[in-house]
Formats: sequence, structure tokens, C-alpha cells
Amino acid sequence: MIRFLFQLIFFVGISVLTAACNNASEDVVQNFQQVDASLQHSNVTMAASIENLRRSIDSARASFPRIVAGMDTVISRYHTLQRFIRHHQEQLKLQSPDAMPPAGGLIIPGNASDSLYRHVLTLLHSCRNRVTGEDSKKDLDFLIERMFLHKDPEHWRNEWFQGTPAMAAITLLSKIRNDCELAVHITLLEMQGMIRGKS
Repeated sequence: MIRFLFQLIFFVGISVLTAACNNASEDVVQNFQQVDASLQHSNVTMAASIENLRRSIDSARASFPRIVAGMDTVISRYHTLQRFIRHHQEQLKLQSPDAMPPAGGLIIPGNASDSLYRHVLTLLHSCRNRVTGEDSKKDLDFLIERMFLHKDPEHWRNEWFQGTPAMAAITLLSKIRNDCELAVHITLLEMQGMIRGKS
């Protein structure tokens, strides 16, 4: 629960920075770049841990085909989301860091943000449907609610990206990836525990 408290405080910090970005100064842009660098480091660490879990679970493919098949689905959706986020971060980096969308508009086009919503929702529901432990379910439900995935796509994209400058959107995409990696990590940890418990 402590990690979620820390992440909630972190998310509030990003939200405050995003609100400040209506007048995107050099200092605010630099703050976002620092937060993004920290998130990128966390994402690299989490991705390595997920890969280690994947290999551990995959080694039990012959004995636990159903669990491993579930892992394959989660990993496939996770990699799809990773590629999608990387692509849009690269597109945003082509803009000036303090570039703003049209008044009241989206820095990430509506169709792209709707696709992102579907990718994230599919991944998190895939994780949620594969865990049985009460703590894992609560953790994933908390992530789904905190990421506004219980809302409709329009509410979700406005909550995350409306009026958001390019650098803030890059950082928010890193945060979304970080939350999704946490969901995958929770799911694979439980799968690994199921295999070890039955071995």
C-alpha cells in the first residue's frame, strides 16, 4: 500500500505541474523533463523485472500451459502498449517542449488518445482477469480507478491531455506506462507464485 501512496503523491505532483503549464515557462518545462527522466529510469527497471518474471514463468510452459498462455496474452498487450507510447512520445519530441494544443484542445489527437485508452484498458482488464488474490485485485482496481479508466474515453482523454503542452504529455505518457508496468508486474508475480505453489 505504501507504493500506491507514493505513486498517488507523485501523480498529484504531475497534475499540479500540468496545471501550471498553461503558462509553460522554461522552469516548468525543465521540471517536467526531470520528472520524465525519473519515470524513464523507473520504467527501465520495471521492464527488466517484468522480463525476468516472464522468463521464470515461461520455463514452466510444459507443466503449466494455461498460466503461461495467460502470461503470453498479458505480455503481448504490454508490448503493444509500449510501442504505442514510444511512438507518440517520439512524435511529441518533434514539437517544441512548450508547444500548446489549440485552446481547449488535445496535444495528442482524439483518435490517438482513444486508441491509447483502449490499449491501457485492455491491458489492465487482462491483468485484472488473471489474478485471484484479493490484494492483487485491490491493487489493480486502484490503478484502474486512479487512471480514470472507469470513465468513458472522452472523459479520460480530457482528464489526461486536454490543454496539455508537449513536454507534459510526454511525461504523462511515461506515467501511464509506469502504471501499466506496475499492473503487469503484479500479475506476473502472482502467476509465478501460483506456479511455485503448485510445483
